[in-house]
Amino acid sequence: MSKTYAIADLHGRFDLLEMALARVTERAEPPATLITLGDYVDRGPDSRQIIERLMAGLERDGWRLICLKGNHEDIMWQTCRRLPDVDWWLTNGGGATLISYGQHKGDQADVAVVPAAHLDWIEQLPLMHVDMHRVFVHAGIDPSCSLDQQDAEDVIWKIYRDDDDGGHGQRHVVHGHHQHAHGPVFKEKRTNLDTFAWYTGRLAIGVFDDDTPGGPIEVSAERSEAHTLRRQRKHSVGTALRAVAHPYKLNRPVVRVPIAFEIRDQRRAEMARRLFARVNRHIATKHIKRLFGDAKRTAIAGGADHARTGEAIHDAFQRVVDVRWRDDLVAD
Repeated sequence: MSKTYAIADLHGRFDLLEMALARVTERAEPPATLITLGDYVDRGPDSRQIIERLMAGLERDGWRLICLKGNHEDIMWQTCRRLPDVDWWLTNGGGATLISYGQHKGDQADVAVVPAAHLDWIEQLPLMHVDMHRVFVHAGIDPSCSLDQQDAEDVIWKIYRDDDDGGHGQRHVVHGHHQHAHGPVFKEKRTNLDTFAWYTGRLAIGVFDDDTPGGPIEVSAERSEAHTLRRQRKHSVGTALRAVAHPYKLNRPVVRVPIAFEIRDQRRAEMARRLFARVNRHIATKHIKRLFGDAKRTAIAGGADHARTGEAIHDAFQRVVDVRWRDDLVAD
């Protein structure tokens, strides 16, 4: 009986990757497959080490390693190869990645420190892996489109609604991207393995029987210390939002977040409303309300065909979290 193992968003936690690799390769019987679901970089401290480890492969007979692309790899690649500045990347945790490549606190952000070989590897990463019973992907799948016609934006950016059981035809969808500190999340036709590992120190490993349809037959967890940011001095969100400096410096947070989002249809608007209800319920500060005000009004108004409003708003909320913790990570 062959098995497939899957792990989701690592975000710079090389320690958790090493622990997961040790567990699955030492305890499992080949032939077997290990799938990493993307988001190897940003936020955590060791993005470079993760990329180098995955590029090296497993080097074990009977094992196959499949590395998928996440939205953070796409942001990194776009910034290093196409975009004129680094603002988008820094607001998504890219400062920690640049530090892992040798930059220092307070340096001018310089994407030239990222080796071309790493960017080439990121560029060729596949968006999904499909076997007889499952689809493995970073973020999500549109069930109304065939697998070969999926929108790449959905595949790496989609946020499932809480009441969405997922799936694609008869196949179970295995994904990450939408973090749940108390996850994994198990639905009838999808499994979300993202456990906020870079911060919680807990990485889930989903185990799937290649001959049996459905979700995992087992989920184990590797645990390490929670991110050291928890034990460092903490700034209030208000303090972090006020500490805006030059967008290309690594020593202060960047909160110049574009929030001119529009929506495709009423379903997107409803998703946006739910996301904002969650934001206002848990972190109802005047600073966050001001940051999200324009996006909220646009989302509720609806009417345009700009994609991913709900996902974009969720991502903007994550940037607020990044701002808070990145200030601790790279402050002088």
